[in-house]
Amino acid sequence: KIQSHNFAMPSLPQMPCVSTTGNGPNGKTITGFLYRYTKAEISIVCVCHGSSFSPAEFVEHAGGIDITHPLRHITMIPSSFR
Repeated sequence: KIQSHNFAMPSLPQMPCVSTTGNGPNGKTITGFLYRYTKAEISIVCVCHGSSFSPAEFVEHAGGIDITHPLRHITMIPSSFR
């Protein structure tokens, strides 16, 4: 007799998905995940390289020029679109 086992997969914490698009002809759309976010720190991991960035570095990574207020250039992607 074959026995079936129901193993519970450990759930990963929900990491919100974000996106930004750079400026001009060299600008590209980059997608990432909010890896760490507290009131004092935000860390975003890009999906193209797996590298961790601050918000300003994430916008720069996409070719963004104006990084004075980087959070204005980062968009949350609703989970229904993933």
